[in-house]
Amino acid sequence: MRPLALSLAFSLLTSVAVTAQNLPGMFQQARDAFQSGHYEKSLQLFDQIDEISRQPQHESDRRQLEAPLHFFRAADLAMLRKRDDAVNEFLEFLRLNPQAALKAGSYPRPVLAAFEEARRSFAKGGASLAVAYQSFLRTDRGGAPTIDASWGDSAVRELLTEEEKTAWKSLGTDADRQAFVEKFWLRRDPTPGTSSNELRQEIDARMRFADGQWRSDDTPGRDTDRALVFVLLGPPDSVDTQQVGVHNQELANERAQHSTGTGTRFGSSAESQQRVTWVYSGDSVPGYLGTQELRYTFFVRRGQAVLETSGRAYKALQEVAEHINQSHMLH
Repeated sequence: MRPLALSLAFSLLTSVAVTAQNLPGMFQQARDAFQSGHYEKSLQLFDQIDEISRQPQHESDRRQLEAPLHFFRAADLAMLRKRDDAVNEFLEFLRLNPQAALKAGSYPRPVLAAFEEARRSFAKGGASLAVAYQSFLRTDRGGAPTIDASWGDSAVRELLTEEEKTAWKSLGTDADRQAFVEKFWLRRDPTPGTSSNELRQEIDARMRFADGQWRSDDTPGRDTDRALVFVLLGPPDSVDTQQVGVHNQELANERAQHSTGTGTRFGSSAESQQRVTWVYSGDSVPGYLGTQELRYTFFVRRGQAVLETSGRAYKALQEVAEHINQSHMLH
């Protein structure tokens, strides 16, 4: 998509079919309120449109409205001095229109500044994964994963103590495994005595997200090395992707032998693969680790990724898992 002159890009809304709620009419009212400087009113109208358009009968309208909704909600939030929220909405917009650009002077300075911050963040790569996860959470219906013999190989594997690993391997029925998992989470409930286990809910959500992001033909997404890092640390701040040349293949295969044991091993073929590095920095790194940056390198071929486990970063994952087991909280 070419850089967008937004006044032209959003003109398509005039062709949206009129619905019982007259969504295009509501959208125009919200835009008019923004242009008149009534940002609170504008934001309220856009929120109403967002809620209505999510109803099944408005699916076709939703597809056309989603991107401009994110854009104008971001613009309202920027003008209301809610910069972080504005940046997040602009990231959602850029996920749908990754080549979008704003002309200087086309919108007030706070809007342009928030958009530029979002654009820089999105360009790093990690932001797009964070945005995708936030979008997933808004539509995720919840629910615990199926408990079978593969549960111990999922992204919770680093949380299992040695005693729990031994006990898990001894179980012979899914009913026994279900009982084991219930006790596993009960021991890690941050608010015992309440109806919710917040740690379990968040980790289960991250695993459901991983299933949609990294599933391959023979490996559930939650069983992958990327899911392991994502479950323990969340989305990275940036993602760097490079093609691994033939001269690096032997090194890549050697490093793959040190993986966590769940991904497919790469053979001696010189088939092209990628080296993908997830970078965590600043507040994304738990303070108790005593470092300002963590870098996780995956070698990816045909959609399957193997994590390099040598060095400080992998040891940090083990420390994070131990901290979660002790505190019953994610970073």
